[in-house]
Amino acid sequence: MKKILLSLICFSPLCFTAQTTCFNTPDGTDASNWSYKDFIIPNGYKLDSVYMDATRIGYPISAYDWELEYCSGTSIYNPGNYIVAWNFNTINSSLYNSWINITSNNFTSVGMVRASLPTNAGAIWNQVCFAVSPIVSNCGILFDSRDGQTYQTVTIGTQCWMKQNLNYGTQVSNVTVESNNAITEKACYNNQVTDCNTYGGIYTWDEAMNYGTNAQGICPNGWHIPTQAEWQVLINYLGSGNAGNQLKVTASDNPSWD
Repeated sequence: MKKILLSLICFSPLCFTAQTTCFNTPDGTDASNWSYKDFIIPNGYKLDSVYMDATRIGYPISAYDWELEYCSGTSIYNPGNYIVAWNFNTINSSLYNSWINITSNNFTSVGMVRASLPTNAGAIWNQVCFAVSPIVSNCGILFDSRDGQTYQTVTIGTQCWMKQNLNYGTQVSNVTVESNNAITEKACYNNQVTDCNTYGGIYTWDEAMNYGTNAQGICPNGWHIPTQAEWQVLINYLGSGNAGNQLKVTASDNPSWD
């Protein structure tokens, strides 16, 4: 039977639920007689999406527009320092009264947004909602208490992944069949322990699963082998047509891999 070897990346659940804040009335009227609502992005959060529920008597739903502006680095609206993030000047009625994903605009916690609606032209303000989520660039250093090794981690979307392959266990020859013997066994590329230190250990699937069905397998406590559904969440976040390229390690990431 051919032995299938794999390096092992472990996954730790890190699920952030977006916090949603809704307002039924505007704050006031601006110089253009548009009604507006200002929203200060909470410290440590970013604005992910916004929802404007509005109607306009005598006009089809696609006949009005509303605007979302962002003032960076301040909690006060500054008409001389804003960017127009969204302007519904369109006939695509499917974009109205629905959640609009604006994550590509990079609204950080240092700033505020203003949602404006042309009530002077007959628009009726029903509700505006803002959804925010925590800003996270990494999820800490993973310390494996079993052998004292540490690993870098990375947050991708709402998930926390090991940034390096696991390197836990007793080295055996590449031609040795890893077996259920109460010892975690790993192979090393080129049979060199230095390559295990560089690339991580190589395991059979059964060894990685610790000869059982528990998703933790041989991962450290609090971590587990990703499920197919968790891989799909990652692919969906990165984009199914480009996920693999975005996850590749380059020579600049690790010169020893060049």
